[in-house]
Amino acid sequence: MRTNLIILLLLAGSVSQAQIDMTYRRQNAVVLYEFNETSGNQVLDTANASFGSPINLTIADPSAGAVARGTTGGDNYLELVTRNLIQSSGAATKLLNACRPASGDHALTIEAWFENNDPAQPSVGEFPGGTPQPNRIVNFGSASDIRRNNFYMGQFYDNAEFLYSAINTSGNEGAAPGGSLNNSIRTNMNQVIIPALESANPPAVNMQKMFVTLSQADRTARMYLSDREGNVSIVAPFANGFGVEGGKGLFSDWYADGVLTIGNVASTATEVQNAPAAFRTCVGNVANNDATCRAKSRYWKGKIYMVAIYCRALSEEQIIGSRANATYRNPVIPIDVNTVINDQRLKAQEIFQRITSVKTPIYDPVLTQMVERLNANDPIGAARIATNDPRFYNITVRDFASKMSNRPETINVPLNDFTATVIGVVRDELNAQKLLTDNLVYRIDTSKAAVPANLVTDILRSNNHYQAADTQRLNLGDVLTRFEANGSTPLKQKIFDGVRGQDMPTPAGLLTSRSWLESHAIAGTNRRLVEYTFRAFHCTPLENVADSNGPDNVVGVDIDRFPGGSHTKFTTTCRACHTVMDSLRPAWSYFTFNSNYVMHAFTNPSVATQGAEDLGQGMFKSDAPGASYVARKINHNVQAWLYDDRPKTYAGNNTPVGRITTDDNWSNNAIYGANASYFTWKQTSGKGIQAYGQMFADSKQYPTCIAKRIYASVCKREPASSETEFIKNVATEFSATQGYNLKWLFQKIVTSRECLGGQ
Repeated sequence: MRTNLIILLLLAGSVSQAQIDMTYRRQNAVVLYEFNETSGNQVLDTANASFGSPINLTIADPSAGAVARGTTGGDNYLELVTRNLIQSSGAATKLLNACRPASGDHALTIEAWFENNDPAQPSVGEFPGGTPQPNRIVNFGSASDIRRNNFYMGQFYDNAEFLYSAINTSGNEGAAPGGSLNNSIRTNMNQVIIPALESANPPAVNMQKMFVTLSQADRTARMYLSDREGNVSIVAPFANGFGVEGGKGLFSDWYADGVLTIGNVASTATEVQNAPAAFRTCVGNVANNDATCRAKSRYWKGKIYMVAIYCRALSEEQIIGSRANATYRNPVIPIDVNTVINDQRLKAQEIFQRITSVKTPIYDPVLTQMVERLNANDPIGAARIATNDPRFYNITVRDFASKMSNRPETINVPLNDFTATVIGVVRDELNAQKLLTDNLVYRIDTSKAAVPANLVTDILRSNNHYQAADTQRLNLGDVLTRFEANGSTPLKQKIFDGVRGQDMPTPAGLLTSRSWLESHAIAGTNRRLVEYTFRAFHCTPLENVADSNGPDNVVGVDIDRFPGGSHTKFTTTCRACHTVMDSLRPAWSYFTFNSNYVMHAFTNPSVATQGAEDLGQGMFKSDAPGASYVARKINHNVQAWLYDDRPKTYAGNNTPVGRITTDDNWSNNAIYGANASYFTWKQTSGKGIQAYGQMFADSKQYPTCIAKRIYASVCKREPASSETEFIKNVATEFSATQGYNLKWLFQKIVTSRECLGGQ
């Protein structure tokens, strides 16, 4: 498995808007390298001469075997083919003077265009011990100590994961690890492009553009990166590690002997040539006593198209354009001393705060509109006004959905396809039964927000697409869509087949979302998927569904009927849960989650070992007779049952005791005794995940559970036992007359006397 990350450091403030083109760069960049040279050992600084003398760089080895020059798409590049050094002849005085003025705020933007061409794990190690040492793409640091950096961009590998990294610019590392090295900005999985590794899903654009900004004014660092289509989006904001003490400027502690280097650290050509090929062996205390490990060389290999360094923080609008305006900002509410405070206004304020999960002042004009509806005896109308606030979707609905989306049942998870789809269904007032049955998914509208959106890399093999919405604090109510770019064709759920994305063969809303399957279908035997369907959508722990009277002929062949040699233990402790779980589990027989993506037996090729599946090469499928499309883990240990000669395991004729699953036909054993009236199932058997989802959506416990969850969300407590009848009645109205409209259910519950405490 390969996980790609990027780590960088720097910050964004506001400057006047301008188009970022070469004219702008040549006028505003303090240092600019365009790599237009066709020969020689010089890289010329083409920045505005008004900033000072150019910081031209010298290539230590300009030979044809060490560097190559060329043009891609009209952009010139210099390629570092092997270890090399491109460096200023002395301290980069112009950069020091411009970025750390004696008065005024300090600010910085680094812009780099590059193509990483090294798929191996080259010169990476730890020196000092425990501190990863990235290969440097751009480096501005002390010529006397490679540990002392004003800033750098670099690449390194950590447990086979690709990363780009950057240390912050405060210059407070000292002789030991420190500074912001441990407070770095990171991208998410798969955002680093290495063309040599992208054969299965080649990017449209190999070159990546990266911006990192830092400003003393707001102490907010941001990093932007282009994706596989070449579109730039914000990767991560960062606001720690930029303290300014004693009134000093942000960059006051920069090392005055800082040398500007591309493709390495400050060094000499001799040191570069003598450096070891693999610093990965230089770890721990060995590095501190090994002169070879301390050699000044952290070389990087790839193509460099452009490097620009500004002593200002470029704005989001400058970097990503109008899509930066999708970020939500809390409104500024002017004080109105003439506001009349009465019971109705206080009630409106309470409803608003419960719906949006944020406080609002009593003079907020929106409360006036809500009071008008309350005076007209229309509390639902008052709540409807509150649900128009973006924070209803960004906070309240998101937390309501997030808690169901993951195994720990916590709200502290990034936005994902499960949560986004719930938010979209609430906003669009769709029938909530569709959440468990339909080919339904919501994504970020890329015409409204700058988010990475490569189908395979950012949606099917990672959560990058959705997590970017968190990074940018997008107004989810505005940017979520369930339609393709043409605005009329509904999006379909997709699945990665190992090469490309294709239609999900058996879509069933949230049940086949990536985040749901990542939480519950990874490893194991897919029983957890049944358990959490009951927990998430029926608010019922499995132990409350367990029925020891149910038949056990559906219990999987992997469950020992004689645990510890005792059949009684099986009948008294195992059977009750397994007769329910295992009767329903075949609905999930074609699914697993591995190597960061959902695998389906219909789309993913078969592999012969679990190890091959773990590497993402395909799906390890069952070799039990007649079960060629079933995930191997469903019939876990079946071979031991078929061929092990222990007499206690057989019913006779070499037939294993227990079910061998051969397809996705399922039955429901939660239909006996109290379970019958509790769930009132409309069907008790079926084929496939869609029928399974329909059965759960049709149960009376589905609207009841949703009502309980919304009650806890807006009333800030679980419903009391004395409120059981209220929950029952509102759930009935929700399902029978309101078409499973979740937005209405939020409005109904939040305005109830039970929720408002008798108001």
